[in-house]
Amino acid sequence: MKSINFNQEVNAQSYSEFLEELSKFDFQKDDTLELFIDSIGGDICFAKKIAKKIDDLKKGGVVVNTINDGKVYSSALIFYLFGTNKLVNTDKNVSFLVHKVKMPHEGVELSNIDKIKSDLEKYTEELEDIYRSRGVSEEAIKHLAGGNDLFVDDLVKMKEYGLVDEIIGENKMNIIESVKNFFHSPKKEAKFSYQNKFEESESLLEKQKTTNEQQITNKQLMDEEFKTMMNGISTALNKQGEMLGNLDERIRGMEEKYNT
Repeated sequence: MKSINFNQEVNAQSYSEFLEELSKFDFQKDDTLELFIDSIGGDICFAKKIAKKIDDLKKGGVVVNTINDGKVYSSALIFYLFGTNKLVNTDKNVSFLVHKVKMPHEGVELSNIDKIKSDLEKYTEELEDIYRSRGVSEEAIKHLAGGNDLFVDDLVKMKEYGLVDEIIGENKMNIIESVKNFFHSPKKEAKFSYQNKFEESESLLEKQKTTNEQQITNKQLMDEEFKTMMNGISTALNKQGEMLGNLDERIRGMEEKYNT
């Protein structure tokens, strides 16, 4: 197992030292390199160069495990994300920081501001593509373009944001147990509670449905009965009309008979 510690700011010197450490190993296919990172970040260009070296190793069949060994902030996150496996060392107080690409404040000439802005936009788009391709969530990626810095020191959130594949360290089992408790104990009870409420709601809806159907049936029966009753009345009125008509004819006949 080969390992390198990167525990400094990302700049020309740290990149040179990283190359020097790499040169000590004769990497073969299926070798594993563990890169322990504890860095506040720094120069984006050199961070991308380190990421390129990691990518070249992977193309040669080397497994590169990038490990958050304390802090992976800013541009250090770029080459951390290029690991075959993204790990965190639970024996340390680990954290991540994602923020908007910064513009230098010192030594900036007014004539270069437009170019710097253009470069920042280009870097931001490039970083968004890199983060997205390495499985980082859109919720985390949006912090590259602006808004508040995203500081993450909670393992559950690290997983949600796509920053971690696996955890390592002596404290691993305690962390795993804590995560299990977080996901299974309170939420499980809540799930059952919500399930019961859901089932109660379904039962009430079913009863309401039955009641509505019964009301519709009763209304249909009432309508039929009313229709039958009205038909009977109509028939009776027709017969009564016929009887009255016959009676009128008999009265006129009697009048004609006795008046003659």
